[in-house]
Amino acid sequence: MRFAHFQGNGVIRIEEIERPSPAVDEVLLKVDSCAICGSEKEFFLKGTEDYKGTRNIIGHEVSGTVVGNGESTKIPEGTRGIVLANIYCGRCNFCQKGLTNMCRNGIGSYGFNFPGGYAEYMTVKERCFLPLNKNVSLEEGVLLLDMIGVPAHALRKVNAENVKTATVFGCGPIGLGAISVMRAFGVSRIYAVEAVKYRLLQAQRLGAEPVDINQGNAVTQIKDKEKLGVDLALEAVGNPLTQKQALDIVDINGKVIFIGHGPKLEMDPNVLILKNVSLLGSWYFPLNEFKQNQDLIIEHKIDPRLLISHKFPLDRLSEAFNIFLKGESAKVLIKSQQ
Repeated sequence: MRFAHFQGNGVIRIEEIERPSPAVDEVLLKVDSCAICGSEKEFFLKGTEDYKGTRNIIGHEVSGTVVGNGESTKIPEGTRGIVLANIYCGRCNFCQKGLTNMCRNGIGSYGFNFPGGYAEYMTVKERCFLPLNKNVSLEEGVLLLDMIGVPAHALRKVNAENVKTATVFGCGPIGLGAISVMRAFGVSRIYAVEAVKYRLLQAQRLGAEPVDINQGNAVTQIKDKEKLGVDLALEAVGNPLTQKQALDIVDINGKVIFIGHGPKLEMDPNVLILKNVSLLGSWYFPLNEFKQNQDLIIEHKIDPRLLISHKFPLDRLSEAFNIFLKGESAKVLIKSQQ
């Protein structure tokens, strides 16, 4: 089969390797789409040779069709679905509650510790394969992973259905997904903070009010309209500056949630104490929220057409990465089959 081998320095070679065979508890997936994620930037720049476990195949936002089974698996061939990236144990107390993102015994993730989806085929633990509803396409299914699943989990933690005003810091795919989920949850006014013009325009298309940080301090711009601040701030950058701004922008009793990974944050705890602010973090999404997330598409509460901006074949993956890393895209899909 063909797969993308990341060499470093922006070089990706399409090479041939033997098609994998599923283990006892795995299915063989014919990959349809694999989406580019910002967490893969390091592989694009430095290559995969020093990252043990991937066998040089990365990509963790994957959809495809089952074309083979291990000895103990029972998913019918032809079943369409997506891949839950984190490989959970299914036995610990969190997994038993459906909170698979918090698995105590997780062994890693597809596209990082195990071969991923920038390839024509991949093997997947049966428990990590999530069948899609017939009304959701394989391309739309990819959105249910990082782009919708991650912010939806975060927003449920802060009861976003009760929020009237919100600010999203960072309008990459996760931030754009957050805006879409906020709209689906009924948030009436959303400010989108971003420096890249393309992403600001995408956020505006989704119904947010753009705040260009090239025009000055985001907190000042928003507080010119929301004198007391907003109810909720979601930080999807992982930058200490925007994390501090998120804490500054919320009103008394406001909520702040961090989903962007970043360096150490130094902050004044009085910012939290004196305004009675709730600060939370959120990681990936659990299996028990998958149906709710899928229903957002089925019930037309989220329009997938506004979230996918580009599609490229596997042999144009390097070109796709360059566009993505410039911020000139929403979600970029790589089509693995010729």
